[in-house]
Amino acid sequence: MTRSRALPRPRRASAPARVPAATNASLSAATRAVLLDAAEALLLARGGAGLTLDAVAARAKVSKGGLLYHFASKDALLVAMVGRLVEGVAQEFREQLGDGPPEPGRAIHAFIRTTGGDEEGQRRLNRLSSALLAVAAEDPKLLKPVQGFYAEVFAAIRADGGDLGRAFLMLAAADGLWLAQLLGLYTLRPAEQRAAEAAAEKLLSYTTQ
Repeated sequence: MTRSRALPRPRRASAPARVPAATNASLSAATRAVLLDAAEALLLARGGAGLTLDAVAARAKVSKGGLLYHFASKDALLVAMVGRLVEGVAQEFREQLGDGPPEPGRAIHAFIRTTGGDEEGQRRLNRLSSALLAVAAEDPKLLKPVQGFYAEVFAAIRADGGDLGRAFLMLAAADGLWLAQLLGLYTLRPAEQRAAEAAAEKLLSYTTQ
């Protein structure tokens, strides 16, 4: 009697390699950053009207579905964009503030150094300003990240004590100059800019008294 030969067992398909969770998170964060960069560039180039989800996806070279996975709506995209910009400014403010104990004039000095000065800081604020205008045009409630930053600044100024009236006046003056430059209301000549800076330094010195 002839023995039947056993058929070879089929090989099991190897399981697909698992991508570590940390890698997935890094890829997701990188994609979000690319999308936010694209939205920022479009906002600066075309204004709020040109900031559409289709345009952002095309500029970022990401599918529309990929964009919607990270940002379910234009409002969500705008909030994230402004949130990132505000966090950059807030981080700079915290670094300027330092770890020292509260003292009169400390926080307002940190705010002035954060919002003025070097060209890089001005470029950052201009980007933030453009984003803020776009957000405010869509829905004023989307300004929560900015309001949160100012709440932090106000809390630090109040904790410092001293002449709070002058400190808050300097805060309003810095914001007013920023808004005027943003809207193109006026441009100070170099000598006028130096005079304004000298006056600000004098007023800042009063906050420590």
